[in-house]
Amino acid sequence: MYKKYNDSIFNEGNTKKLTEQQMNFDFKLVQEKKDAVARQSLAFQKDLRNYTIAGLLIIAAFVFILFRQRYKLATIRKQKAHEITLNKLENEMALKDLESQTLKTENENILLKEEKMQERLDYNQRELASTTLYLYQKNEMLSGLRKEIDTLHGNSQDKKQFEKIRSAMQGDHHAESDWERFRIHFEQVHPDFFKDLAEKHPGLTAYEVRLCAYLHLKMATKEIAGLLNITPESVIKAKVRLNKKLNSQRGNDNAENS
Repeated sequence: MYKKYNDSIFNEGNTKKLTEQQMNFDFKLVQEKKDAVARQSLAFQKDLRNYTIAGLLIIAAFVFILFRQRYKLATIRKQKAHEITLNKLENEMALKDLESQTLKTENENILLKEEKMQERLDYNQRELASTTLYLYQKNEMLSGLRKEIDTLHGNSQDKKQFEKIRSAMQGDHHAESDWERFRIHFEQVHPDFFKDLAEKHPGLTAYEVRLCAYLHLKMATKEIAGLLNITPESVIKAKVRLNKKLNSQRGNDNAENS
């Protein structure tokens, strides 16, 4: 009985020890599992953090490269646009320089032509003035000869001198050729005068046309008288008749137009 009791107590003690040992083992095992899980969790978090940082770095590098590439492209576009603008400005400046040079050349040619025309006009005016003076002086000489003839006329003792003077007058009197010479020089200075005069006043005589030409040059009455071989009084009368005729034709033209 006692032996059974001791065995029972011994068995109970062993069982208790075994239970405690089992519990300690289980606790250690659970603790080790917890530690392992904690280590795994910590390692996972560490790896996750590292991967996250690496991913962010990769994304940042990609974004940096992308923006850098875009910046380069934008810079290249700006440079090309700037070059195009510069080329355009250079072409415009070159075109303006060419136009300016062309305009300058044209102006120089125009000035040269105007100078030549002015020189020609001055020359023609000098020729006209010279011809007019020559004709005036010649007719003055003829007028003097006529007066001398009138003085010598009827004096039988001076017949030879009278005939000599008359012969000189007849040999130098070429009114029509003198007028043609004057007209040539006049038309070089006033090219449309006779044409316009004939269109506006077709009824004028040759004598009246000559008078109009002399009046157009603003010649004095005495000078006109010398050229036409008439007296100044006759010139004044001829001017009055000419004005009446011109005014009459203007009145007729106005009446027809109205």
